[in-house]
Amino acid sequence: MKFLISIFFIGLINLYYSQRIYIYLHGRGLLNSSFIFNNSIKTNENQSYAFALSGSGGLGASFLYENKIGGSLEFLIGNHQAKYTGEDITTGTPYSSKINLSKVQIPLLFRLDREEGYIEIGPQLNMINGANYSSNFDGFDNDQVLDLYKRASISGVFGLGSYYTIGKRRSPLSLSFGFRINYGLTDIEGVNPSGTWVIELPQKEKSILFTAGLNISFIYLSQK
Repeated sequence: MKFLISIFFIGLINLYYSQRIYIYLHGRGLLNSSFIFNNSIKTNENQSYAFALSGSGGLGASFLYENKIGGSLEFLIGNHQAKYTGEDITTGTPYSSKINLSKVQIPLLFRLDREEGYIEIGPQLNMINGANYSSNFDGFDNDQVLDLYKRASISGVFGLGSYYTIGKRRSPLSLSFGFRINYGLTDIEGVNPSGTWVIELPQKEKSILFTAGLNISFIYLSQK
């Protein structure tokens, strides 16, 4: 990922001095349906996923050659929730559980742009800096489980959206509304829906991040 970021900035410097680069600065907010996929759900018919919402926001910049092709880099801070329902294997008592991760996201995306909208695709670095597991089992307290998770992971991002100018037609200010999918490419380990550390299980279970949702950006265009 560091190599990709270095190449990205070298390319931006070259494009900047080509006199044909458009620079967009933006603030972005995202609201997502979120899951942590765990293969114990596939093998245990007593467990299932439940709907959860997560959010993040931050700043970014896009660099487009002739306003058509280029890349973007963002720094986003937010949370990632995953909820589950199931039954205790021993007693058959139903329960629900939740994992809440605090994380920093750094997507590095290739972009194709037109006046009407954009398409983006590329890798994202995820850095987990907080992790809480909770359940409604009798007598169960919230558990801080950060040490059980890998602090860094990589995911793939795909998104698309549309632009809307604020004010006059040639105003440097605009809004974008988009849809973005984020699918984990590496295992983050951690705990499964019942709170068990996945690498302690006889067959190690994988934990994969996934989000899909809407985003809105306030954009300022600076043309060299």
